[in-house]
This record gives sequence, C-alpha cells and structure tokens, in this order.
Amino acid sequence: MARASGGDGGPGGAVQAMLRDRDGVFWVRTVAGVFVLPKGASRFERKLDVTGHGILAEHPDGSIWTSDVMRPGLQQLAGAPGADPKAWQIDDRISAFLFDRAGNLWQPDYRGVLRHSAVQARQHRTDAEHGLSGLHGFTVFQDREDNIWVGTENGLDRFREPRLKAIDLPRYTAGARPLAPRREGGAWVDRSALAGPAAAPVPFAPPSSNLDLTTALHAGADGTLWSGGIGGLWKVRAGQREAVPLPAGLVDPQHTAIFSLATDGDGALWASMGRRGLYTLRDGRWSAHGGVTGLAGFAVTAMTADPRGRMWFGSTDDQLALLERLDADSRVRKFSRADGLRIGTVLAILPVADGAWIGGENGLAWFDGQHFTPVTGRAASHLPVSRGWCSRATARCG
Repeated sequence: MARASGGDGGPGGAVQAMLRDRDGVFWVRTVAGVFVLPKGASRFERKLDVTGHGILAEHPDGSIWTSDVMRPGLQQLAGAPGADPKAWQIDDRISAFLFDRAGNLWQPDYRGVLRHSAVQARQHRTDAEHGLSGLHGFTVFQDREDNIWVGTENGLDRFREPRLKAIDLPRYTAGARPLAPRREGGAWVDRSALAGPAAAPVPFAPPSSNLDLTTALHAGADGTLWSGGIGGLWKVRAGQREAVPLPAGLVDPQHTAIFSLATDGDGALWASMGRRGLYTLRDGRWSAHGGVTGLAGFAVTAMTADPRGRMWFGSTDDQLALLERLDADSRVRKFSRADGLRIGTVLAILPVADGAWIGGENGLAWFDGQHFTPVTGRAASHLPVSRGWCSRATARCG
C-alpha cells in the first residue's frame, strides 16, 4: 500500500485503491474513506466513510462503486447505474470485484469466483471442484481482448466468451436441425438459407411440424439442395422447392423418415430410409441399395462420398460399410467391433486423405484404413458445453 500525506484535503493513511474514471475524475480509497479529486480541482473531497478493506471500480454505464469487507454488498459513489447491484442479491462482504465491459459483476472470494449476470438475475460459481486452480479467488482483471483473469493461491485462470453464438431460427420440433453448406457461402439450416453468421434466415419452405419435418439435407455439387424428411423428398433450386416422388413399393410412405442423403461421383442421389431401405435415384429412376448386393439389408444412419469416389455408410451397433467401385464391379468392405469400432450408432463420417473420422452416439473414432482408434479427451475426460463464459483451464462454461 502507498501512504498519502493528507495535504490539500487529501486522503491520509494507507491507500488501498486508486481510479481515474472516464471523465478524468481521480478517486482514492484508504482504510478510512473514499476521496475524490474532480477534474481541474486542487483539493480532494471526502465521499464516503469506510471501515474495512475494499477497492474501486467503474461500471460500463459510468457509475463508480466501492466495496467494504465490513459491510455486505457494494456502495455506489457516483452516477446512475444501469444495472443496480442490489438486484443481484449480493449479501456477501466483498473485497475484490470487477465489472466487465458487458456489465457483469465478477466476485472472487474464499470459495472461488462468482459471476453475477448483468441481464438476468442469475449467478454462476466456479470453484476448485469445477477445475479452478485454487480454493480461494483473490484478484480479477479484464484484458483488452475481453478475457477475464482470476488469481488464486495456486495459479491464474482465464475465462473467455464462448466462440459459438446462437442464431434465431424458425421453430423446429425435433432435436438437432439438419445442416448443409451453400455453394454461395453460408449454410442451409432446416428450411432456411443463411448467407452468413450475421445474416437473417431466409425460409424456402413453411416451418416444420411434427407431421412435416425435415430430417436430412444434402447440397449437391451442381448447387441443388436435397431436403428429406418425414414422408417426403424435395429438391431446392433458386429458392424454389419441388417434391420428388419416393420409391414405389414403400410401406406407408407418408410416415417414412429419410435418415441421410448423399450424392456419389456420378451425381446419383443416395437416400437412406433406415430399416425401410437404402435407395439410389439415377436419371429419374429409383433402385434398391444402389443395385449393390453387399448393401442389401444394411440400415444406414449416416453416409457420405469421398474425393476418391468411394461411398461411406454408417449404421447401428458399431457397423460401417465402404463401397469401392472397381471398373464395372463394386466392392463392399464392412467393419464392426472386431475392427475396433465402438461408438454405437454412427451419426457422422468425415473422410480425409489418409483415413476418416467417425462420430457416433458414444464418441469419436479415427479410421486409418484398416482399424479404428477411439478418441478421448485428456485422462478420458468429458468436456461439458453450455452457454455462458468458459474457463480455458477447465473447459467449463456457465
């Protein structure tokens, strides 16, 4: 601590905090009081009596606040707050605290660090059980990139805003919306086109309902969007949606769901209808399982084509099939748990130059062309994700 002389009406005694606000006003907090030196003035004014340790902080709205370990909550010194800390129900005796640039209040204390939301009456605590480097939070700081740093008795923890941002879209009645890339940039999402992250969604079809639900999207190389759902298949060109008749002979086609769509190197469309069959649409005609005997009865949950012209098909119960066309013949290689595939139902396939990444209901696996290797986090840890602030050290969000 520094020690002020007390001359010119200034604060005497040990100085605990100093602050120059956006208006050029100089604030000093000592063990006995808070003093202010207005811009252009030559003498300090006593603003508040205090009895315990505390600091000074400026809210983004320009108001000035201090804390006092002998009093619960915060004390306002100047300005009209846009977010009244009383509404956050702060009953603790606060020593250190920080208003971030969004107006949230960060409060390190003997149990870790507590974040009070500026937009809703909600608190989120991060402590040692959640991966904080120590039991006690002592200091808090925000850098120029808006990271929040918290110092504990054992180390330093960084919190950052999550990189994922929510996008407002029309109502969807199932779990995860289907996605496909747009050739012009952006993405197709369910029944809307998004030109970019900040663009408003442009619908190309009426909103989904329980009886009319889009479950799969695929963008063809020619710019056609294929949209499959419960009881129907459509192709979308220039924002116009056109119905495509389903294969003849389907039992109850109005309640048949399309699980996955893909186009092969020849431009033919493959459509999986789960246990009701795998079909190929070529030159306007449907054929069962693409005419490939080795795929008959294979219930496909996910599929894709790779740059080499091969087709990948995932299924339930740790099953994967790879279709390789050799001249006029077709070769199907099938893989299972015996080859190391242990991710349950296959939900996503990403082929790369030297193998493929396979995602499923129970995790992620790497395929090197012969065998599968499970992929886990450090110490096989599970990394939860939710909206809010994330700690770099703990991968925890809140």
